[in-house]
Amino acid sequence: MAKNERNKTENADQSDVLNLDRLFADPTWGGSEVNEQVYVAAHDAGLPLETRASMFLIYGVRVAGKNTDCRQPLIKEKEDWLRRAYYFGLKYGLPPQPRMVTRILEYEEGLDLAVAYVRECDAAPVFKIKQELGLALLDSGMDASGLISLCRALHAIEPLSERLLDASEEIAMILPAMLQVEEPKAVKLRRDQVESLSALIGEYMLRTRSTKVIILLAGFINTMLASSPLTSDLVGTIYGALSAFLKFDDAKLTECLKIEIDQDLGRVTSPLKEVTDILDRQRRRS
Repeated sequence: MAKNERNKTENADQSDVLNLDRLFADPTWGGSEVNEQVYVAAHDAGLPLETRASMFLIYGVRVAGKNTDCRQPLIKEKEDWLRRAYYFGLKYGLPPQPRMVTRILEYEEGLDLAVAYVRECDAAPVFKIKQELGLALLDSGMDASGLISLCRALHAIEPLSERLLDASEEIAMILPAMLQVEEPKAVKLRRDQVESLSALIGEYMLRTRSTKVIILLAGFINTMLASSPLTSDLVGTIYGALSAFLKFDDAKLTECLKIEIDQDLGRVTSPLKEVTDILDRQRRRS
């Protein structure tokens, strides 16, 4: 064993091993002593099942890492959640959202659902369900299948991410002499705006848990992007309008997202006067 690895192991204690954040950050941390402590924690019937499932997931990752000193786990016949967690870690390694995957593995079809969830998140790198939001959705009563349907609905928004992150239209409006100074600032601003917009879309998901609403959100954003040059002011208008819509009840919230461009007037219109008022107000603020 290398000296630095031996030092890490000698400093390991039970509180470190039971610190899931520590282990999720580096599931291969430590050596044989840590392997044994993870094994013991995974088999400890006094711990919550979710904690044990997380430990089995980590233990599977460690076994897959060719740790020859890892013992084979002892999983009882009815401990299917623990078995799935161990198998996932053994076969797929540590997933990007380990706490989410551990929760999804509780389902009887958990292995297939967990793989599908990871795949759908990978397909939407910008507008994806982040771990904190996913856990909140599960806590709110949504099942894993519904969660994956929401992930897929987000694919309707994801193609817009490249446009939203592209500050070239805005940069082109800056005086040439200022380009070297202003370009990094414009790019960072746009990135921050899209991050805020992604969090706002998460609020819609938690509020409605509806794939229809997510698809309507994609249509709303796309229509707004077609209404005028893509600048930070326009992205701010989109964010401000979507924030204001959240004040309406669910039925009206859905109607707020149904907008279109009036070619004659050259502006976005809506059947709801409240929506046009909000859009006009946001434009003036921008």
